[in-house]
Amino acid sequence: MAGDHERISQCGNVQELSQTVWAFATIGCEAKELFEAIAAQFERIAANGTVQQMSNIAWAFTKLGYEATELFAAVAGHIYVSLEN
Repeated sequence: MAGDHERISQCGNVQELSQTVWAFATIGCEAKELFEAIAAQFERIAANGTVQQMSNIAWAFTKLGYEATELFAAVAGHIYVSLEN
């Protein structure tokens, strides 16, 4: 998977990204470049992800200690708007 992080993050849908980071975090496998590439997709994740998918992504980043300020802000904003409706 080395070197494929950009392709995976850009081509995968939100469910696939969610499952990927969840799996890595569950087994404690650090993949900083992959997580950074997925974090860069924050707008797409927030716009197209379900609350479950976004919470799985947030959990995975937190579990491995990765900071993703823009991703977390986008996810929090989307969930906040969802709860208001």
